[in-house]
Amino acid sequence: MSAKFLFLLGTILALVHSSSSHHAAPLPSATLEAGVIVGTTSTALGSTVTVNQFLGVPFATKPMGKTIENDQTSSLLPSTILSTYTPPPAGESEDCLYLDVYFPATATKNKPVIFFFYGGSYIYGTNSVPRYDGTNFAANQDIIIVAPNYRLNVFGFSNSPQIPLDQRNVGFYDQRLSRQWVERSIHAFGGDPRAITIWGQAAGASSVDNFITTMPINPPFRAAILHSGQAGISNKVTNGTVAWDALAQQLNCSTQPDVLNCVRAANASTIISILENSVLFFNPAKDNVTDLQDPEIARKLGNVARVSVLVGTIAQDGSVYDEKQPLILKYGQDNTTAWLRSAVGDHPMLIGLVEEEYSINSTANGWPITNVYEQISAIYTDAVYQCPMSIMANDSLNAGISTWRFMYNVTFPDLQPIRG
Repeated sequence: MSAKFLFLLGTILALVHSSSSHHAAPLPSATLEAGVIVGTTSTALGSTVTVNQFLGVPFATKPMGKTIENDQTSSLLPSTILSTYTPPPAGESEDCLYLDVYFPATATKNKPVIFFFYGGSYIYGTNSVPRYDGTNFAANQDIIIVAPNYRLNVFGFSNSPQIPLDQRNVGFYDQRLSRQWVERSIHAFGGDPRAITIWGQAAGASSVDNFITTMPINPPFRAAILHSGQAGISNKVTNGTVAWDALAQQLNCSTQPDVLNCVRAANASTIISILENSVLFFNPAKDNVTDLQDPEIARKLGNVARVSVLVGTIAQDGSVYDEKQPLILKYGQDNTTAWLRSAVGDHPMLIGLVEEEYSINSTANGWPITNVYEQISAIYTDAVYQCPMSIMANDSLNAGISTWRFMYNVTFPDLQPIRG
């Protein structure tokens, strides 16, 4: 299907949509390198501000059939037609390199830009989750929001020994491609490419920290927000090629002369099924290009992007993950000692001190600990989030970087609690 036909089809669809009501406002449009795209409008709950939405805008070529391989030369697709929904719908797909753009319909030129990365431990996540809808934020903050997708798990971080180390983190290269798209194209939506703030949550925040620590000279952003994640101090298991070898074996590829091509030829749905059933997790490789071997040292030495940073956590950060952790699922929610032993080894004195500090009927971060689930959640929150984020903030401040720190600890008496 030619780019010309797609462009004409998009124009026809836009005309049909706009002519359905004589009183309907014209749909928003933007002119990019690849052609004209047409968006839609919405309003946030309790707001009268109209927000323009451009959903499912492609920023790179489709990675279909190239899921275990980096493509740094990916270019924009031909003319996008009606960008009024986020493809693909809820679910999983190799075809995921799209981004969403939100901004007030009354936006003038040179608006500041928020560039947001979602979290999910580099295992799962998507910008189409309702909580990442930028309509409300754009309406209330008079700002432009851009939220890209990026490849995850084995599709983004395969760690195949046949791939050069500096090419294994294709998920991070996806992020860089989307950032380049923003720098090149955001002016078409009224954004200022010189006023980009990168923001991430959990693994997305770790990704933001990778930008900070790998781009010390002329960083392509002016500020950064790290929400419940950083790259300097991590509990991530560096599994090397263990997960890759296990996947190759289950695909009957381990004895093939070219294991990489054998895995690459497998159907994506088959691979996803194996990942889910075998609980295989693929972590980013420390390639010293997209992910430094020791970003904490770089920060202490001041060899990082010298931009203002806002670092934050939530009082119960750990509760959003702990029910999904294999360690807890294995031991249940009734044995904190066993869980700690599996996490830190057989160190009775250390385990005893931790259990005393987080004893039942005490409090942690302002929240009561009334059972084992809450006890493990509190330990996990401090060990994985609160403590590392505080260290990161202090190191940043000591390096002479403008640094702010927050902790969100709010309760709403009329609402049911939401873990995490």
